[in-house]
Amino acid sequence: MKILKDEYHDYILYNVNTTKNKQILFELLHDFTGRRGLRQEWEQIDQDIQKEILEEWLSIISKKREE
Repeated sequence: MKILKDEYHDYILYNVNTTKNKQILFELLHDFTGRRGLRQEWEQIDQDIQKEILEEWLSIISKKREE
């Protein structure tokens, strides 16, 4: 099973289709990391913490879309 960061790269670089919830997550991450200086700060965050953040954001998106 791919990790979210790998799925994100596939989605952004190769336009790989994914679920609507992940599309929302990946578009938000793309916007966030596209801001001046934020991409560098994001890359400074430990990989495990990045994974936790992405999983939590995806959970929030999923819950809110079900309401």
